[in-house]
Amino acid sequence: MDGMMDRRRFLRAGTAAAATLLLKPLEALAQTQDLGKKSERGNLEYIREQGIEVFRSECAVGGVTVDLLEFRKNGSRNEVLFVPHDNEDAAFDTALRSIAARGGSLFSFDSRGNRELRTNTGTRLNQDPNRMFKPGSQFWPLAEHVLGLINQRRRASNDVLNPYITLHNNAPIGSFTASIAKSFTDPRFEIFFSDPKNKRDVVWIALPNAERGTSHPLRVLAQQLQMRGINALIEYVRPEGSLDGSLSQYIARHTSQGYINIEAGIKPNDPPQLQTRAIQTSLLKNIFEIIEELRANPPTKTQNT
Repeated sequence: MDGMMDRRRFLRAGTAAAATLLLKPLEALAQTQDLGKKSERGNLEYIREQGIEVFRSECAVGGVTVDLLEFRKNGSRNEVLFVPHDNEDAAFDTALRSIAARGGSLFSFDSRGNRELRTNTGTRLNQDPNRMFKPGSQFWPLAEHVLGLINQRRRASNDVLNPYITLHNNAPIGSFTASIAKSFTDPRFEIFFSDPKNKRDVVWIALPNAERGTSHPLRVLAQQLQMRGINALIEYVRPEGSLDGSLSQYIARHTSQGYINIEAGIKPNDPPQLQTRAIQTSLLKNIFEIIEELRANPPTKTQNT
């Protein structure tokens, strides 16, 4: 049923390339191939031990086929997490263990262990999966499919305490480090840092520009994270102007729920990324704790304080 629904969504999108979607359970997928890099670090055994179901969505867009995987388990919370880059091991491992403990769905591409998208035959597509979330992009139909599946799984989709959550890892030198440095002087950002020596470990929140200075729960979340010694920042996205194709900007422009990116910098001499995973796990745990506190005691609504 999921595949049928998603295929109709693509056909309605009016793009030249319709997507063919097929979901397969782990048993069928494992008989033809393993889970690539996601099978490493004991993950395949962990998935089986924890009773996590795995589904594959084969997405044919523009003559190429990309595999999107969903890891699903029923639980008490049923969170929805997204890890777009297949080379960010700590992010995937953290998210996988979160849904094992709390229940929910984890979506991630099988890109043969690479940052950029790869076809299911391993061909490089020169497309960052976190830069396709804008209409007109070559891979916009694939982005729509990802959004459609995430929205199907999300409970109470209009709840501002049910944000879109992704996990990323970043390197010591690269575009993310430059973006963090720029954010301190960029008026689009509001900074809630308490540990400037570890700027690469940060909770990056995106909200509509209209929420600047308000008591939006995710702004309160940023304040609470800072009080706990955790770095946070908010990117305010205007309703007009071009988008960079990131999921954060797309969500902030088109919804009021907001977006959370849990970033953990890859640590030196940590090949299995266990130290990085521990930091990212702690960030995610603190976010969930604060969200539950805000559910119990919602902030008083204010405007542009």
